[in-house]
Amino acid sequence: MAGISTRRFLGILTVLSVLIPTVCHALPGDLDNSGRVDGYDLVLFARAMGATSSDANWLAGADLDGNGAVDQADLAILSAHFGRTGAAFGVWAPIYEAYRYKTVRLAEDAQLLATSPALSASVVQFAGNPRDGTVWVLTSDRTILLLSPTNDTILKIISNTNARAIALNPDDQSLWVCDPVNDRVIRFAPSVPATYDLDTDTGHHQTYPGFGNPTALDVDGRTNTVWVIDGSTL
Repeated sequence: MAGISTRRFLGILTVLSVLIPTVCHALPGDLDNSGRVDGYDLVLFARAMGATSSDANWLAGADLDGNGAVDQADLAILSAHFGRTGAAFGVWAPIYEAYRYKTVRLAEDAQLLATSPALSASVVQFAGNPRDGTVWVLTSDRTILLLSPTNDTILKIISNTNARAIALNPDDQSLWVCDPVNDRVIRFAPSVPATYDLDTDTGHHQTYPGFGNPTALDVDGRTNTVWVIDGSTL
């Protein structure tokens, strides 16, 4: 990554973002990086509403879903996080550098903040924690990793998950996982240790069987509700 100009670096990230929809905001809606989603962010968003990248009032940070336009979908994301506080650590994105898969953490102005250690496989999905800036990473070999926001070391590794998708409950810090191989959803407690093998370890996860083919999920921590896309019901 060293020696690549900012313009070239942004071009690479744009390509990756299109091919792999895994860019993740640490605290969605915190446009002024204050650590809180509040009225100041709403003012900035209102100024950029309706803009695309070619417009004078374009604000990249307001395009929260990454579709190239600041629109009602982005407003819905900001509204869902309005009033929340946490660490404003920019965005994470996957890269492939020197034959190794990694993630990078960027400031809103695209300044490179940190690069992760090499990962075992390509990135499938991120689940960022707005409280402390850590991020859970699901890789294509179905390993789940927790990365530090400050030096991007690997804090935790959960293996043998058969995971298809992950989601973090920002309120109780639990991690939820879709396992379509075993037709179940799994909840990992925040207390999960640094290394955890789902095949052999116990005490830090709960399983919810009875699904047909769970492929995606999301968590509403305020109502303690988990939404699951299950192929058996489609």
